[in-house]
Amino acid sequence: SGPSMGFIAKKAPIMAVGVIANQPLSMGLIVNKKSKFRKPEDLKGAKLGITTNGSLTYWLARELSRQMGWGPEGIRVVPLGTITGQIAGLKSGQVDGFIMSASVGYMLDQKNEGEVMLLFGDRIGDFHTHVVFAANRIIAGNPDVVRRFLAGWIETVDYMLANPDEAAELASKATGIPLDIQKQEFAKVMPMMSRDMRFQQKAMEVIVGSLGELEILDYKPDPKTLYNEAFLPAKK
Repeated sequence: SGPSMGFIAKKAPIMAVGVIANQPLSMGLIVNKKSKFRKPEDLKGAKLGITTNGSLTYWLARELSRQMGWGPEGIRVVPLGTITGQIAGLKSGQVDGFIMSASVGYMLDQKNEGEVMLLFGDRIGDFHTHVVFAANRIIAGNPDVVRRFLAGWIETVDYMLANPDEAAELASKATGIPLDIQKQEFAKVMPMMSRDMRFQQKAMEVIVGSLGELEILDYKPDPKTLYNEAFLPAKK
């Protein structure tokens, strides 16, 4: 995830070299269809399942609470790990909802077991949800590999946008998500995919601001020390 760039400031032997996805359009808040929580304004004091403390889902829960005016802890978080754990927690009532890929919510909706209350991309605009990291040893020893990988990634995104039906079918085969849901998610998620993979100042400011909350760093590093755009194709 974007906030993982904080580990670069902790001397991890990697560098962020390109942006995969911007605002978190893929991430949703999923609730039970019979839940008393029907809209974001109802969520004060609710318990939401997340993957782990310090994760992207952890930050999204706290950021939502902050946006609602309740401070970062107005919504309680429960680390439940995998998708299986999240769904089990929702069915058992251990949590009132959970934060995960919205596609999970679409699948639960088909079974009448859950639904997507909100998409985080509708609330968080300036962000880098996913980035590409390169090992420093690869950057130093074979930089052309990094350039070719990033160029190939840009071509892939362009191809997906030009051929949505084929892309959705390939994704469905890879993920096991039913094709109709994959097509639904494809239309919602593709706008978050970066076309040039370049880092944005406002998004980096949000990420740097999240590092303390995620307990990755106890200070705000210079954003420009966390990424290197030298391996991206020249701007047109």
